[in-house]
Amino acid sequence: MTKKDLSITFLGVKFPNPFCLSASPVGNCYDMNESFVGRAIKESGIKREDLFVASKVWVQDASYEKCLHAFAKSLERLGVDYLDLYLVHWPLGDFLGAWKAMEELVDQGKIRAIGVSNFRAEDLDNLLAHCRIKPVLNQVECHPLFQQKAMHHYLDDHGILMEAWSPLGHGDANLLTHPLFVSLGEVHHKTPAQIILRWHYQEGILALPKSEHEERIAQNIDIFDFALSAEEMKEIRAIDTNHRLNHAFGVHQANLFFRGVVHHLAVEITEAFVFVEVGDRRIEGEGFNGEDTVLTPLFGDEGKVIIHRVRGGFEFNAFPGVSDLAGGKLP
Repeated sequence: MTKKDLSITFLGVKFPNPFCLSASPVGNCYDMNESFVGRAIKESGIKREDLFVASKVWVQDASYEKCLHAFAKSLERLGVDYLDLYLVHWPLGDFLGAWKAMEELVDQGKIRAIGVSNFRAEDLDNLLAHCRIKPVLNQVECHPLFQQKAMHHYLDDHGILMEAWSPLGHGDANLLTHPLFVSLGEVHHKTPAQIILRWHYQEGILALPKSEHEERIAQNIDIFDFALSAEEMKEIRAIDTNHRLNHAFGVHQANLFFRGVVHHLAVEITEAFVFVEVGDRRIEGEGFNGEDTVLTPLFGDEGKVIIHRVRGGFEFNAFPGVSDLAGGKLP
């Protein structure tokens, strides 16, 4: 735990999002993010009931038994005895089994609300056909350049809230310097980011912005002293490209051939890490920064691939010296 990491987490407690203080158990974050949040909660002096704490169950724990174990470990790292919100991170693995475990945890008072993340309409159809407790929200990529209108309508029809991860387009310069938001910012004496967050709010979308800067964290919650007009909202709706900015981030499926056997891979790609699951093995690689390449060992020291960023996704290539590992392309 570095001083910088802890100070950033303290800022999240000092200037809490109107919605929640979010933790993540993914990968190395088992020993980082949730621990940071737990320490910040403990040392902040803020009463637990005055915070809204959320976390997720990741793909590797998507089953009934594994979810129960993962949740217990999350409580332990966070130093709390309940969560306000717990999400299924991706619609992969036995997420229906994980959901059953989460419903029981709600019954026991250990979770106040449960939801999902990155679910498509067909995934939600499947969940709704089998669940006892309906998800309160679906957390998806959403911002003015990728407004997810069809998903928003689906969720509205089913009484499920849409929460936006990357609500500012992951700080994309094309979004934050877009003439429309610069102009509206001048009109309302706000930053482009504040205009975008206000748009989310008026659209009924729960935005979850991220920043490590105290001034920006404060600005992100200073959006309730103005309103966008109907015409301004219409202008913002019109710039939707319906294309992801973070098209490569997320969980991908791929098959690689190694020593006469086809191995099915689940690959999660984030900024900080690349996580690859092969059967019951799970490895990590350094995250992408721009167009950098990540070296990820898959089958011990002798079985490695290089993952390249390419248009529309990522591409696997065999590491030099490994002749029997075939490359494949992520969808």
